[in-house]
Amino acid sequence: FAKVVAPDPELLDQIDQFNIVDLTAEIATRSFLGPTKDYEDNVQLHSSVACGASIFYTSDKDLLKLGFFGFTRILSARDTGNLNRFQ
Repeated sequence: FAKVVAPDPELLDQIDQFNIVDLTAEIATRSFLGPTKDYEDNVQLHSSVACGASIFYTSDKDLLKLGFFGFTRILSARDTGNLNRFQ
C-alpha cells in the first residue's frame, strides 16, 4: 500500500463518509489492556467498536487473524474496491 500524503484533496472530499472518533480516556485505558500487544492497533480497534463500525479494513496480518473484535468484522483492505488507490 502506498502511504497517503496529507493534505489529500480526494480524501477531504470524502470525509463525510468517515466516522471520526475522539480518543477518550476509556478508549485509551482499554487499549492498554489489549487485545494485541500493539497499542496503536488497540486504539484503532477500540475506536471502531466505540463508533459502532460493522467492518474494520486493514492490511495488518495480525489484526486479520482476529477476524472480529466485538461485533466489528476485520477484513483485508484488499477485499474492497473502495481502497484500490491505496494498494
